[in-house]
Amino acid sequence: MKTVGFIGGYDKLDLMLYVAKILALSEKKVLLIDASTMQKTRYVVPAINPTASYVTEFEGFDVACRI
Repeated sequence: MKTVGFIGGYDKLDLMLYVAKILALSEKKVLLIDASTMQKTRYVVPAINPTASYVTEFEGFDVACRI
């Protein structure tokens, strides 16, 4: 298992989604965790049954929101 971390004050959600999609297309298992204070992922990634915290599948990889 390898971990890639993106840190800083700049919003990197689009970059993280693109990198996750590229890794998923190269047949890697990907879990994208949004641990930022704004947590824009919950607005960008659709979920059928959003709760306080959830993991959903999006574009071939898993996304964890509100963790």
